[in-house]
Amino acid sequence: MRTAGVLVPTSEFGPFDVLSEWAIDLANAGRWDLALRRCREGELLCTAARDVRTARYLRFIRGICLLETGDTAGAVEVGGRLLRDLPPEESAWRGKVLALVAEALLTQGMPTAAMDALSEALALAQDPAASYNHLSAAFSTATALRSMLLFEQCHSLLGRVAQAPRVDMVRTNVHRALAITNALWGCLLDLTGDGEGATRRYHQALGGTAAMSASARAEGATEMRWRAQALEGFVLHRLGHDDLGYARVQEALAAITPRDELVEVRAARLAEAVVLARRGRDGEARELLSSFRHVTVHENRELWEALGTAALADVDLEPVREEGARAAARGWRRMSELAMARLWRDREGRFEALADRARVQTLEQEAARHSAAVLTDPLTGLGNRRRLQERLDDEAAAARAGRAVDPAALLFVDVDEFKAVNDTCSHGTGDLVLQRLGQLVQAACRHGDTAIRYGGDEFVVLLSDAAGAAEAAERLLAAVRGEDWRVLDPRLSVRVSVGCAVRASVAEALACADAALSTAKRAGRDRVVRADGPEPRRDVVPASGRTS
Repeated sequence: MRTAGVLVPTSEFGPFDVLSEWAIDLANAGRWDLALRRCREGELLCTAARDVRTARYLRFIRGICLLETGDTAGAVEVGGRLLRDLPPEESAWRGKVLALVAEALLTQGMPTAAMDALSEALALAQDPAASYNHLSAAFSTATALRSMLLFEQCHSLLGRVAQAPRVDMVRTNVHRALAITNALWGCLLDLTGDGEGATRRYHQALGGTAAMSASARAEGATEMRWRAQALEGFVLHRLGHDDLGYARVQEALAAITPRDELVEVRAARLAEAVVLARRGRDGEARELLSSFRHVTVHENRELWEALGTAALADVDLEPVREEGARAAARGWRRMSELAMARLWRDREGRFEALADRARVQTLEQEAARHSAAVLTDPLTGLGNRRRLQERLDDEAAAARAGRAVDPAALLFVDVDEFKAVNDTCSHGTGDLVLQRLGQLVQAACRHGDTAIRYGGDEFVVLLSDAAGAAEAAERLLAAVRGEDWRVLDPRLSVRVSVGCAVRASVAEALACADAALSTAKRAGRDRVVRADGPEPRRDVVPASGRTS
């Protein structure tokens, strides 16, 4: 949509969103270098056109591609820039960027920092049904959980994503993620000797590949359908159906341009190698495994390495059982066991770290709720006088320490003749008036302003900067005048007086605004008075002695 020559987005997607769709399609296809170029080109265009939303999507996709191509430092840098530029209300976006950063930090060998980022992302990803960005945040967080082998949490989160209202936009990718998660989970259980658990996961993975294939067929996504078949062949092989699995893998790889970086292709190559060895073609098997082990991947790298090592042990066991072959097989098997032991320790440590952080976050949230309750007026939901006193105490402490304080802008608001409202309409109606007035005061605030119920029918607004203080006061006055108060009671007609001051400190601004408010009352009420002339000097918070 275009207004006065400026592109105005009509949803959470920008007007040039098709550029991010092209880029993510390339990334999903494993064509990360080309996707990177498209992202950089698209960002330039969207920045010039002031399409902030699409530019943000393209930057995020660029971070994903940098991670996939091994540039983890670049991915962290992109993620950090996104986090710095995000508005405070974009919690869903913060969640999915933190998930990206967590994956990159883990790949860089920084597990503690990765867990810090992931635990916050997980806390922000609990409601995938809220919007597309919340769904995307949950999906990204699930992927990061899988990277850390936290399959249980990953599977649970993906299950909620699959039930979200807007999942149709990414249904094939969600089925793919569930299939991959169950397949890798099964492999991990297999390598640790839990054959029964592995079998259950493999059957879940087969259900996922069938759903992925059906969804891809409905969307006309031919390559995704073949990738589903390649993964299906791998799972069938893991279940012991070598001939069927090999045939499915061969057919799928012949139908697409295989890129070994893709999970489905990597899994298919591994299945091919083991089946070839079991058929006595150990030379071809070793060649495939050699290629497999040289592919650089960031997600579940340790698990893939362990699978490759275990496969080498299987290959060396298949030929004639010479002593040398048996020794080589024992070596590969021992390496595989050591790798799995280390992997399992790392996984258990991540489980505990995530649980610890979740407990800390719960305690912090509980403390924040209690703290907010202490500083919140129960009738209006605004800050209470304690919140203002905290600011005054901070200023006093700064003055004692010889530190400068920032200039302050402040509005002091009082309801005109509020006693008549209570006397004529009842105290219950008076409470409703104060609640509605609190909403109007909050609506008149800008980002960074703090609205406070000072006491009784008085309100204070601490403005984040002096610019526009008088305009904010006039905006509030107009909002009160424009409100249809008769909805609360046919006899009602509510007006307010406002004092406005900009001074060197909150204490001085409060005193001056209080004096200006008294002037407004004496001048006839229902008006704004700005504090001019000499500044009143007061040592205490003003206690109102004016009439209503």
